[in-house]
Amino acid sequence: MPFRMKVEDMFRVGEKTVFAGDLDTQAKAIANASCIIEIDGQPAGKIRIEGGVHTRKPHRDLWTTSPVSLTREILREHEVWLISEQA
Repeated sequence: MPFRMKVEDMFRVGEKTVFAGDLDTQAKAIANASCIIEIDGQPAGKIRIEGGVHTRKPHRDLWTTSPVSLTREILREHEVWLISEQA
């Protein structure tokens, strides 16, 4: 199922990179989805989302073990989206 996430934060847990943000989707669960990383409206790379985490917070978290070149500084200074390739 397609989704879009406005990435607000990211952090590492072991070998996983976790993205937190507003997720626009009808899917109850997201796993094994190819995504485009978009920075300020321009494609900046691809990753594979391997799972999602429901929290009691307004955001949902998605995680990957793909190499990620994003930093928190980039997230603060730019608009970053994860967009499923089916979107």
